[in-house]
Amino acid sequence: MERKVIPKASSIVALLLAALTTAQPLLVWSNTSEWRRYQGLSVESLTVQGLDDRLASSLATGLVLAGQDRLIGRNHARFSPESLTADLDRARLFLARRGYPNATVTPRFEPRGEQSIRLKLVVSPGPAVRVTNWTWDGLPTEVPAPQPRPAPGSVFNDAEVKATLASLETTLKARGYAFARVKSSLTHDDSTQVRVDVVAEPGPRYRIDDVLIEGPDADLLELVRDSVPVKKGDVFNPAALQQAEQNLRALDLFRRVRITVQPTSDDPADPRLTIRCELSERSHRTLEAGVGYYSDEELRISGNWYHRNLFAEGRGARVGTRLTQFEQSAEMEVWWPSLWHTRTRGSIGVGAHREEEDAYRLMAARLELLATRQFSPRLNVSTGLVVSHIDVDVLTVTPDLDDPVGLLPTVPTTVTFDGTNDKLYPSRGSALRLKLEATPPGWGAVSEFASAEVQVSRYRALPGESVLAGRVLLGVATTFGETKTLLADKRFYAGGSRSMRGFKRHQLGPTSDDGDPVGGETKVEASLELRMPLHGPVGLALFFDTAQLWTRSEAFRLTDLEFAVGPGLVIRTPVGPLRFDLGIRLGPGDDQPARVLHFAIGHPF
Repeated sequence: MERKVIPKASSIVALLLAALTTAQPLLVWSNTSEWRRYQGLSVESLTVQGLDDRLASSLATGLVLAGQDRLIGRNHARFSPESLTADLDRARLFLARRGYPNATVTPRFEPRGEQSIRLKLVVSPGPAVRVTNWTWDGLPTEVPAPQPRPAPGSVFNDAEVKATLASLETTLKARGYAFARVKSSLTHDDSTQVRVDVVAEPGPRYRIDDVLIEGPDADLLELVRDSVPVKKGDVFNPAALQQAEQNLRALDLFRRVRITVQPTSDDPADPRLTIRCELSERSHRTLEAGVGYYSDEELRISGNWYHRNLFAEGRGARVGTRLTQFEQSAEMEVWWPSLWHTRTRGSIGVGAHREEEDAYRLMAARLELLATRQFSPRLNVSTGLVVSHIDVDVLTVTPDLDDPVGLLPTVPTTVTFDGTNDKLYPSRGSALRLKLEATPPGWGAVSEFASAEVQVSRYRALPGESVLAGRVLLGVATTFGETKTLLADKRFYAGGSRSMRGFKRHQLGPTSDDGDPVGGETKVEASLELRMPLHGPVGLALFFDTAQLWTRSEAFRLTDLEFAVGPGLVIRTPVGPLRFDLGIRLGPGDDQPARVLHFAIGHPF
């Protein structure tokens, strides 16, 4: 039997060439004059017959005449012979890529009155092309062959072949073969069997000859070198270069980071590479000022001045202030990178803070020592020590609040993980935020407590560019030692545009004898929201919120939960969405309004 060997510029091209050598045509188009009768009609549905459900659904998804899914209903395509011809070509390519190069596809029409048709594509897949074996040539002895997909005996799949080759190439480069290439060819025993022959061209196994740094000021050179985990004599590894780029970007000192490799010596006995880091510094000084109006805080004024290299070697400073009707603060922070690791930043901050709520007034001055470790671009952990001098005045009649004056040392820890695809408009992925805070026992704190709050958010893309978003938040706090009541500013509060939208800011939960919110030791919040586009930058959100606070943890009961639903108008902007949400409470009424209108910048989660 004659064997055909086809070089693999692309495995799908090879399959198509193989199919063309057989007696059967790939596809048969006929009776195109019939198609003209349906010009301009709406395609009510397009179904694929002759394939298993998974393959048929995947094929239909990529066809123009299948239309587009919307959240409600479907956007139907208008029929034209040109669109059908293009879809039949897409079907041929799709089936050939999945091991059916001899498939035929026949369109069938079912008129539905004078305005629409139903279209069926009847597929006769023909015999499947199966992989008989894989062969490997040119692999270095220390590099094992990967587990091939598709496995021998399985139907050929172009995407799986490409993934296997890419995996092998990545493995070779990780072993020091910086310019490795992997090629393949297909050997056909007959029209239904194919062997995949893989040839690796690893080239020399390189070591690092030197690391050149261009662009930064002299005082930053040592910091940059510490941030690049590559040393002379190391075996080349692209993962180390990726880590170096992430480290340099995390410094927030450079507007441009470019890392390239260049062969220094191709001596077979000792091939070498030079790593070149090209950096462009960003402006070290930044002045930010903002004025905004939000339904929760009404007028907000903020300002920050940064100098990212004030004390040289990447050590910077920030001075900032924030003013609302409830809070006023001023603070100064000094930081230095590479505290004890290239991705660990240390900071010292001092500040003054004033809060005034319906139930209490707080004056505080604080000193904080923090260390922040960036484990990856998505995961950050911060911890340290904060020592505050506080003065609390209780402004309402309640046994749940104290008004201490004195020192309050605390150890705060924050863990943030952002696995979403977009920080402003997430449509996929998940996010987590965990906040822990406690007073160290025996440090003479005027109030001893411990608290934990965790929020998990999840996002899922839906048809028609819609997004289903959900979140759950749990908070628990307790006192210990001689402390009987939790400090007013350490309690949990609920209600507002980023909390339970059926209530105004802080208006959900326990109140004093005067009706003022006093917060609680236990908090539960959950939200489910559907976000969908309407026209241009304007979108619609439909949300369901539930939440409750309990004065004491032992009073926790799910039957106490409050519920709210409502619509939201969302306007997309470059700085984030502008939102107008109308929260409508469900359940019995009280002295709180049944409907609350919120305005905010940014999604609530």
